[in-house]
Amino acid sequence: MMRFILCDDDREMLEVLKAHTQQWLSEHRLEAELLTFSSSTELLEQYAPRQDDIAVLDIIMPGMNGLEAAKQLRTSNSDFSLIFLTSSKDFALPAYEVHPYGYLLKPADYEGFSQLLDSLYQKLCQFIVLKSGNDMCSILIEEIEWVEAVNRQVVFNLVGGKKLEVRDTFNNIQNKLLLYPGFFKPHRSYIVNFKHVEHFNTKEIFMRDSKLCIPLSRGMDKEFKDKYFSFMFS
Repeated sequence: MMRFILCDDDREMLEVLKAHTQQWLSEHRLEAELLTFSSSTELLEQYAPRQDDIAVLDIIMPGMNGLEAAKQLRTSNSDFSLIFLTSSKDFALPAYEVHPYGYLLKPADYEGFSQLLDSLYQKLCQFIVLKSGNDMCSILIEEIEWVEAVNRQVVFNLVGGKKLEVRDTFNNIQNKLLLYPGFFKPHRSYIVNFKHVEHFNTKEIFMRDSKLCIPLSRGMDKEFKDKYFSFMFS
């Protein structure tokens, strides 16, 4: 599941960021975990970044500032997305070394917040980077038809009949793919892309290109149907 990490020593500003985030998630029909922190020290003590996290950090805070906190977070995981909250554009150059995606100027109105998140989310949705053997591969999200757990590997079945075997846990792959609203886990061993579903019933999902029949676990047919139509007609 996607996570948002919000850090600001101003409690009122923290509540504004939380409200903005919840509104943006609701408008995009997304779910996410929200973690809030009121200081850099609290952030570093309680938070371990993941690749798919989006962290919004205030730059000017008492004690350790947001820039220093970001440097430490980058050493433990360099791939999470970082947005700085600031009252001045003067921090753009010093912040360059921690590679922020963007900046929000206080008081951070919702329009600017949502535009920045829209841009970031579009960027995140385009590709997924995977390790296959000794190679790193970038795959277009839309080309993934379905994913299957096979023994200790995860097999990506792509448009056109191509396959990519990845030595990773299915749980790790699941955490990445289910960030995108077009993916659904209908069975413990499968993840499907709604865009490539031809038709389905209460027990099975039929994929368009491969003609594969994927099992739909008992009791999940209503959730699958609701999310499928919500995605296809959004």
